[in-house]
Amino acid sequence: MRENCTRVGHATLMVAFAAVTVLAQTAPVDVYRSAVDAYVRGGDISRAVQPLQEWKPQQFAEAVRETIASKDRARMEAAAVFQLEIGVALAGLSSSSSRMHVELGADLIDRGRPLLRDGDYEALRLSWYAVAGSVYVATKDLIRARPMVEKVRDLGPRSPRVLTLMGSYYEADATMLNPDDWQTLGQRDRINRERLLRLVRAEGHYREALRYDEHYPRALIRLGRVLHLTNHLPEAKASLEKGVTQARLPADQYLAAMFMGALQLQQKDIAGARASYERALAIMPASQTVVVALGHLEVVSGRPDRAQLLARRFAETPPEPWWGYKDGLFDMAGLHALRARVVRQ
Repeated sequence: MRENCTRVGHATLMVAFAAVTVLAQTAPVDVYRSAVDAYVRGGDISRAVQPLQEWKPQQFAEAVRETIASKDRARMEAAAVFQLEIGVALAGLSSSSSRMHVELGADLIDRGRPLLRDGDYEALRLSWYAVAGSVYVATKDLIRARPMVEKVRDLGPRSPRVLTLMGSYYEADATMLNPDDWQTLGQRDRINRERLLRLVRAEGHYREALRYDEHYPRALIRLGRVLHLTNHLPEAKASLEKGVTQARLPADQYLAAMFMGALQLQQKDIAGARASYERALAIMPASQTVVVALGHLEVVSGRPDRAQLLARRFAETPPEPWWGYKDGLFDMAGLHALRARVVRQ
C-alpha cells in the first residue's frame, strides 16, 4: 500500500526550488492562481508547481498577499493546503524553503478566520496546524515545532489528536538525547535522566489523550512505543496489541506493526518480529526503517540471502521521504484529510 500523500514528486520539487540561479522576474499573480486551481483539480502537487519553478520567495509572498486580499475563503483554504503540501515535499530537501512555504500557508489559514468564524473553519485550522507541527516534529526541527505544537494545544486542548501530537514532540526530543554520545559516566547519567524525563512527559500526554478517547489508535500505539523505550515491556505489548485492533488507517497499521516488531525482537521472538516487520513492509514498501530492521533480523537469523533480497527490492522501489517513515511522527493521515477537503477530482 503506497499512500498518495507521500508521492509528491520530490525530485521535481528539489530541482524546482533549490536552483540558485533564476530569472529575477515577477510573474503575474494569476500564474499562482492557476497553479492552485490545477492542484484543486487533481491533487498532484508536483505537476501544479511546475509553472512556479523559477519563482523567488518574494514572488510567493506577493501571490499569497493577493490571495488573502481576495477574501475568497475557498481560494484561501486551497492555497493554504497547497503551500503546506509544498512545505511537506521540501522538508527533507531544504529546511529553509520548507519553512517559508509552511509559514505562508499559516498566514493564509489565519487570515481566513475572520471571514467566517464557525466550527468547521476552526477544525480546519486545528488540522492544518497539527499536520504542519508534525512536519517539524518528524524532521526533528524542534525549535520551530514548539510554537506550532503550542498553537495546536490552544486550538484543541482536549483533543486526543492534539494531545498525541504534544506527546510526540517530547518523544522526538527524547530520541535526540543519546547517552552513548558522552564520554564520562556522569554525563551519560545526566543525559539518560533528561531522556527519561521527556519520555515520561510523552507518556503523560498519550495517557491523557486516551482519557478522552480510550480507543484512539495513534495514542495507543505511541504509548506502547514509549513504554517499550522505558523498558515496561508487558505494558508496552498490551498497548500495542490494543492499538493493532483499533487501527484502521494504513499509517497507524504500519506504525503498530513496526513497533510491535521491535518489541518482539527485544523479547527474542524472532518469528513474531519477522511477521510484524513483513506486515509493516507490505503496508509501506518504501519504508527504509522497516527494510533495515527486517534485513538486520535476517542477518542475525543466519539468512543474509534474505537481507540481500530485501535490499535489492528496496533499491527498485521509487524513493520516498525518509523522515515520513523513520519513526511515524509525521501526520500522513491528516495531510490526506486536508487534501480531500480542497481537491475536487
